Amino acid sequence: ALACSAAPQLVAVPVRQAAGLLLAAAIGALAFLVLAEKALETGGAVEARLRPWPKAHRLIEQLALGAAVLKKPAAAVPIVFLSLGLWLNGAVLYWAGARALGLGGLMDLKRSILVLSWAGAGAALPAAPGAIGTFEAMVKSILEKLGASPNEAFGYAVFVHMTTYLLVTSLGLALLYRIGLSLVGLRTSLEEKP
Repeated sequence: ALACSAAPQLVAVPVRQAAGLLLAAAIGALAFLVLAEKALETGGAVEARLRPWPKAHRLIEQLALGAAVLKKPAAAVPIVFLSLGLWLNGAVLYWAGARALGLGGLMDLKRSILVLSWAGAGAALPAAPGAIGTFEAMVKSILEKLGASPNEAFGYAVFVHMTTYLLVTSLGLALLYRIGLSLVGLRTSLEEKP
């Protein structure tokens, strides 16, 4: 919903309304999961309705366990701020990438959140490992709508994807080695499991 406000002319009114409804539904579902502990227990109202579908019951139970941490403000507040920090970090990276490639006039911080959201939606689509291809297509499509030429949009998409992919992979490997693990050790432990 916030991302839609970055460039309202690009997002049709029904899509903005659907995004608002989806956001409200997500908040409602999260609230339900936080409060659903007793209803999911044996004999609870939700458990009785989900009994015919054990996989759905198990999934909702696991989601409720994950959401239960939000009952404790001491745990919920850092989670919210870390999430917002990660999104802001990504948005700043997208914004800085646009400025580095001379596209700063097309993208302010609000629009970088739109591009980040659009790229995230594209990364959720089935694709090659690392979302290679779908990520670039999604970012290119939104940047063209923001006014970039096809070549500028594609160059930006490849640059941002390569930068974030290398950054995340490098940090992941560094942290892996820092805690005493290696890729060979991980592969060996995976092969040993039945």
